[in-house]
Amino acid sequence: MYRQEHYFRNRPESQKLMKVIILSPSAIDQNNSHDANALLNHTSIFLDNDIDVVWGVNRSSNLAKPSVVAHRIFDYSIYDDFKYGRINLKKRIRYFFYYQKLISKTVDALSDLFSKESIRSTDHVFLPTADWLMLRALYKLHKQTPLECWPSLHVELMFDKANWMTGGYPY
Repeated sequence: MYRQEHYFRNRPESQKLMKVIILSPSAIDQNNSHDANALLNHTSIFLDNDIDVVWGVNRSSNLAKPSVVAHRIFDYSIYDDFKYGRINLKKRIRYFFYYQKLISKTVDALSDLFSKESIRSTDHVFLPTADWLMLRALYKLHKQTPLECWPSLHVELMFDKANWMTGGYPY
């Protein structure tokens, strides 16, 4: 099987090909959660292959990793709806304006992050956990951004018999 890792290894810092921005508003602390495990494990793999990694995480996050810039910018977690009892359709409709404001705040936070990190079309945005609020915010930001400046988007979706990277859960 052909392996491409040689393509990234042993490059001078100035010749790094890309940067990966991992967006994980639910990776808050190392409590054996799927989100923290996915963030840390994917980060290790990218760093091992000489790929720059930048995090966009929750404001409350205490996760850190050497050589990774962590932008603590998100005001929500995907678990908030369960935590605050907003899981049925009736309650989601009642919170319509709350979600619209939260999406707008997320768009602003992403825009600032992309600007600070000088994101280009050669870079990649990775969502280790599919999140409808983040996908909606990225869509809105995409509509405001010239196509030649937009990075590649990668979203990890659920699948059966997950490996160690997703924490061992059947995603």
